[in-house]
Amino acid sequence: SSRAEPAAHKQLQLRLARVYLEELQDLAQGERVFRALLARHRDDPETLQTMERYYQRAGRHEDLIEVLRRQLDAAETIEEQTELRLRLGYTFELELEDPDLAAEAYRSVLRDDPHNRQALEALEQIYLRQERWRELVFTYERMVAAAKNDGDRAALLMRMANIYDDAHVDRERSQQIWARVLELRGEDPEVLELMTRRFKVMERWDELADVLARRAGLEQEPAARARLIEEQGRTLAERAGKADAAVACYEAVVALEPGNTDALQRLADLHGALGQTAEQSDALGRLIAIGETEGLSHEFLKGLYEQLARLEAEVLERPDAAIEAWFQVLRLDPEDLRSYGAIEPLLCQRDRWADAVQVLEL
Repeated sequence: SSRAEPAAHKQLQLRLARVYLEELQDLAQGERVFRALLARHRDDPETLQTMERYYQRAGRHEDLIEVLRRQLDAAETIEEQTELRLRLGYTFELELEDPDLAAEAYRSVLRDDPHNRQALEALEQIYLRQERWRELVFTYERMVAAAKNDGDRAALLMRMANIYDDAHVDRERSQQIWARVLELRGEDPEVLELMTRRFKVMERWDELADVLARRAGLEQEPAARARLIEEQGRTLAERAGKADAAVACYEAVVALEPGNTDALQRLADLHGALGQTAEQSDALGRLIAIGETEGLSHEFLKGLYEQLARLEAEVLERPDAAIEAWFQVLRLDPEDLRSYGAIEPLLCQRDRWADAVQVLEL
């Protein structure tokens, strides 16, 4: 065979190496032939590729790395170099379990191809496992720049925001990223629901209220829309400390569901907390009207009338309205002595002596 033409000689030697390795299981002789070939045909691609396949199957990963590096040195195009660097990275990462050398190989891919998806995704997993948050965020920024559509960008931005929230702890940057997600996918119900859960866990109440408002704006079914606005109101009032904004939410709920007594009660309480006593009186009046129509319990109605009576008498200084409210308390509970004591001076103040006598006689 040594007298054959060089190309034919190389093919014969390759076949000989395969026989040693695959049929005779003689590793030493097979490798001897390979290395003799490389000595004669330095960095021959076909020989190196054959050796690569052999070392891969044999699990000889250190030798595989050497062959891959020799192929990389001989590669002539960026595409060939990229593919070989990726294979180096996979071998370091998965076979040799050396994440640092794997990351170095993947980063070398990005020097020539900054948006290479395979390298970026591999680096993402390495940095996640090693909790290298700054490098991970930088990788996400590159992945966002390489994304082909708004959906992919939004998904990557959400992963980046989660890192800032959970590990990198940069609230301001996180808010900026979530704002970008809303710009890209603010009309997507699934994304908004995910953000709702996320902001609840993170106790990000202002952003939660904003997302709930967006969800309500997309909801076509009135009852479901009312529930979302009601949750927005509770979030603003009880968590964000924004009672005035919560008032608008509960007014919107009542507009959708005029008979919603919970919303009206919250509305009355909020007006009271804000010192908006006239509005509080109006909300109590609406609540009472519903209670009378729908036959709510006497105890519940009595409490509402009593609250309204005290508000009218002591804050709004409208004795006639207070008197009417106290009369309703007595209608519901004729034995309530405190109500007699409250209404009698009001009747005298208004010179309603006949009514005062009637009350005293009762």
